[in-house]
Amino acid sequence: MKKASVAAAVVAEVKTQVVEAKTKVAEVKAQVVAATTKVVEAKTKVVEAKTQVVEAKKATKVKLVNAKSKAKAKQTAVAYASKPWEATFSVHLDGKEGGHEESFTVRVHPEWAPEGAKRFQDMLSAGILDEARFFRVVPGFMVQFGIAPSPKVASKWEHRKIQDDPVKQSNKRGMMTFATSGPNTRTTQMFINYANNDFLDKQNFAPFAEVVGDGMKVVERIQSKYKEKPNQSKIQHHGNKYLKKHFPELSFVGHVASTLAASSAPAVAGLIQDSKSPVMAPRKSYRYGNIATFYHHKVRVGQ
Repeated sequence: MKKASVAAAVVAEVKTQVVEAKTKVAEVKAQVVAATTKVVEAKTKVVEAKTQVVEAKKATKVKLVNAKSKAKAKQTAVAYASKPWEATFSVHLDGKEGGHEESFTVRVHPEWAPEGAKRFQDMLSAGILDEARFFRVVPGFMVQFGIAPSPKVASKWEHRKIQDDPVKQSNKRGMMTFATSGPNTRTTQMFINYANNDFLDKQNFAPFAEVVGDGMKVVERIQSKYKEKPNQSKIQHHGNKYLKKHFPELSFVGHVASTLAASSAPAVAGLIQDSKSPVMAPRKSYRYGNIATFYHHKVRVGQ
């Protein structure tokens, strides 16, 4: 009996030790779970912190980009002239680079055609008329020019169309006017009237400047031997390379200087720019490469 009691006591003690061991194991597991939870929480906080840093960087970058854009816009904002100003064209009449230059001056009138005057100011600021050829000259009618000599530059400006201006002045001799291919399609092509072409007034050609002084004496000497032969589409796509090869004696602009302080800053009568959908007219039409580039209303010299 005594031995049985001792054995039972030993078994009971062992069971107690087992229970205690299991309890300790459970406590350790609980501690591991708690520690793991803390690690997960810590990792979550790290991820959240990293996400906040990324978002903060993005927000800072956006603010920086916006700030730069605003600063750039402020720097590049054009202060357009509201009063008359003058621009002087230095011209190579003989078509030879580095040769003798003659000049004529135009007075720009923002009050006549505000949008046209703004566009001309933009063109001078960009310098796109330097080396531009007078590619279409019809004595007794007009001389047309304004396509940038570089095809890449010409392409950009070709799509920057401006709204029409009301016609406030007549297309008389000496007036400078933007060409058009229909309503609100003016880009950079312009012309100077050799005669009193008042029939253009009803067709929405709005003069924005006038040749002053004896400037028309120079304008009338612009090379006219090629008349209307240069292909406007080819000029647009090949620039001066095309003109120099096929029409080497065309007169051209050397430079245009203005009096602005910030300057460093007919359905259509023969004046339609190249257009895929030209306005048709009951007049004689001329085509280059199947592109109706203009419609010419014949006028007599002095008419």
